[in-house]
Amino acid sequence: MCTFIVVPDTKIVYRTSAKHWLSLLRRLDAERVTAFSDFRAIFQKCGIVAYFFNWMRVVQEQLPLQNSVHIKNIMIILKYQCRMGRPLPLTRDGLTKNPERSPLEILSSEAWKRNCAHMCMEALSVQVTHSTEKMFFGQQFREGTGYDFCLLNK
Repeated sequence: MCTFIVVPDTKIVYRTSAKHWLSLLRRLDAERVTAFSDFRAIFQKCGIVAYFFNWMRVVQEQLPLQNSVHIKNIMIILKYQCRMGRPLPLTRDGLTKNPERSPLEILSSEAWKRNCAHMCMEALSVQVTHSTEKMFFGQQFREGTGYDFCLLNK
């Protein structure tokens, strides 16, 4: 399981696994470190910049994009969302029901997200395990289950 470590004063987000815990905590002041595995908590704590760079990690790790045109288009969308100061939508319903979103914005983020989910269903070698990737591929929290995930209705 992936854990994000946030240092409040400098707002640095570290992505780490269990084997990297000891070496990382030796270099940081443990009293000022807060650990999160919930991506929404990371966004609230660190803001849009940390959100943007963690989305870049999801894109780079989960999508085997050999074509530079596709990765360039995705980066343009992410940078646009970063400039707007609003995160990418986490659910399909929240995206389509919001009247403030333009059809271009809906198409630019939703179409390639569905394509990526379709690619991952066909290529079972890509595992979706982290909370970030689960939200990215169209899943949501089940209330009252301690942040377990379930698939969204089509």
